[in-house]
Amino acid sequence: MRGALKVAAAALALAAAACSVPQLTRPSQVLRLRVLGIRAEPPEVALGESTTFSYVIGNPGGIEVENLWLLCTEIDTGLGYAVCGSPIFTFADPFADTFTFTPTADTVVGTETDDAGNPVEQTLGDALAEMDPVNRVEGIGFLVYLVVLPSEDMTDLIDEMAAMADPDADPDALSQALADLFGVVAERGELATKRVVVADKAAMEPEPTAGCEAVPGLENNRNPDLSGITRLDPETLLPIEQIAETGTFVLAPGESMTLEPRITDGSIETYYYITVWDELTECRTEEPLYGWYATDGSYDGDYSFEDLDGTPGDAVYTAPDADPGAPIDLWLVTWDRRGGLDWIAFHVDVTAG
Repeated sequence: MRGALKVAAAALALAAAACSVPQLTRPSQVLRLRVLGIRAEPPEVALGESTTFSYVIGNPGGIEVENLWLLCTEIDTGLGYAVCGSPIFTFADPFADTFTFTPTADTVVGTETDDAGNPVEQTLGDALAEMDPVNRVEGIGFLVYLVVLPSEDMTDLIDEMAAMADPDADPDALSQALADLFGVVAERGELATKRVVVADKAAMEPEPTAGCEAVPGLENNRNPDLSGITRLDPETLLPIEQIAETGTFVLAPGESMTLEPRITDGSIETYYYITVWDELTECRTEEPLYGWYATDGSYDGDYSFEDLDGTPGDAVYTAPDADPGAPIDLWLVTWDRRGGLDWIAFHVDVTAG
């Protein structure tokens, strides 16, 4: 089975890098099974620390799904994308809803060739030690590949992966297995990726910089924390209603409402950053991006940004013109643009009269 995972991951990495499917619907429209976000908690770690991956999906059909996790080192191609450059690490249960990864100095990240032409495994500890201090601060990336499929399709996918791992497999059969794998994922499932960083923030000391007086030094990034959503008065933009995770807004058919993210104090981090090219220390503040999603109805925009005064970006949602007969599923996802992510799921109940 391990060989099957390795072959499948290499194939999926190529598929992800080459994928360029035209956008037929707006990103905010969740019309089929979709991965809306993968979260690593925390998004940056040091050697020996653990990070746990989880995900959120839009599933308007309410179908039963299974997932498969694959992990590899990130190799920068210099062409604007990364590829899977190492064997897949074995997890206790790659099909669990979450998994925990603990990188150590002995974690194998690739293979080099010695003077005699023999392959030699390269470890994460060696790779970090060979880097300049400023690059150790930035760290080494790992790419997570997540496949989510209807449960009935996952068994067939595993069978295809096993066929690809057979060293005696006919080349034509292998090509067909790859085509079938991509077809299943593209037509009925989802392939998503997430990057997590293993960094050595102790490799350098930042110069004291204006704006970062309260920052103790170089620190690993932390995830933002969405605490809820506020409904604003459309005229005054003052709060009139607030909900938390899985909360419900009630609207009439065709009615609109203005929504604003509620993010926990301290979630938007101010941090030291040392530029790789000239090793200058800067004080930066995160600029969150918000993505809005719904299985029905529409938003005035797919994404929103923070205003210049620090107010979270709002969005206007409009309910469908007719009662759909059941609450509508909506999600808000936020990215800190440094690898951190959080989401909140909520609902809209459309009632006529």
